[in-house]
Amino acid sequence: MGPLDVPRAVAAGGWSRHTRGAGMRIPRRLPVTAYTQPAQAPIGANGVAQSVVAGGIATVRIGPSGLGTRWYPQQVTLSTSSGAADSSTAIGYLGPAAVASQVVFTSYAGGGDVQGLAIPMMQPGDLLTVVWSGAKNGDQATLAVIGDQQALTPA
Repeated sequence: MGPLDVPRAVAAGGWSRHTRGAGMRIPRRLPVTAYTQPAQAPIGANGVAQSVVAGGIATVRIGPSGLGTRWYPQQVTLSTSSGAADSSTAIGYLGPAAVASQVVFTSYAGGGDVQGLAIPMMQPGDLLTVVWSGAKNGDQATLAVIGDQQALTPA
């Protein structure tokens, strides 16, 4: 193909015959009703969320998602881009809104801290909300939930 040659157009869906090798098949999709076997694993990357600090404030909300998923959180790690140089505070709530009666922890080191949690099992719809105050504008505020999760797998 020279510098002035234009690639030939392909009809919609026409690339599939060029991208699949001989004998390649699309895997069979399992129905949601096949997911009945509970499995335990660390929450891991499913429990990490971020927000950008604006006006000195950042809010992060996170919780389990997916049919049959349950979280058993044990602790959270809080951090901002400024790290230990950040003198922000952070308050954690169990629920979607900042309700004083649902405070689960208060941190005076929002730039980098680990807080233990004593909260019940979380299921889809439950949220852990953390609000940073006094943080540096433009920083990333990061929340990582540490613990175990139970999820459904195919039987």
